[in-house]
Amino acid sequence: MLVYGDWGSYYMHNLGSMYMLPDLISLIRVPNLSPTTLKHHYSVVILTALNWFVDYSKDTYWRGMVIYAYLSMCTGIVNFYLGYQKLIPKNREKQKTVAKIALYNYAVCLLVNWSYQLYIISKWIFSSFPLWGLYINMIMIYVIVIDDIDLFSFLVYVSYDFDVRPYIIQFKQKCKDNLYKYCYKVYFKIRQSLPFTKLIEQLPKKDLQKTFDTK
Repeated sequence: MLVYGDWGSYYMHNLGSMYMLPDLISLIRVPNLSPTTLKHHYSVVILTALNWFVDYSKDTYWRGMVIYAYLSMCTGIVNFYLGYQKLIPKNREKQKTVAKIALYNYAVCLLVNWSYQLYIISKWIFSSFPLWGLYINMIMIYVIVIDDIDLFSFLVYVSYDFDVRPYIIQFKQKCKDNLYKYCYKVYFKIRQSLPFTKLIEQLPKKDLQKTFDTK
């Protein structure tokens, strides 16, 4: 796709549906999922539904979602480890070996993936305004990233007995604060871009303080 620029919409729609099936089955069949994993699965289902209406033959920010899904499939050893630890719970050394391989594989894929997502967002965020689909895409990707961070911290703990969760919590809080600030800026820009806002600003303004003082 990236090398030859072949983004066939038919294949993207069908591959996206197949990618979504494990998430949908997990929502239906697996009880007691963690809140972040639950949000992850819901986000994938929503993104897949949106994926059916995207024309990939045109250059679009939705291509970032396809790359995220592709690089997530490259981390299959992570899912292998999650099942492996249940099958052989007593063999701690073998578990650590598999966990370390999964951790390194996951780290490389996440680094490449997030770098590409930042590239896509930076390419489109200032191109035109407003881009509602891009904002929805960013929110869904953000939910998936949070779950990826939780899984990454778990692999670090299993591999090296080092708990990075306190640092992850601080990082999440900073991300939330920055996200809220960005959402406020977007809201302000949207408000300024609406026709009725400009119309109101053109109306003659009264000095309300003087009005109250006279009363």
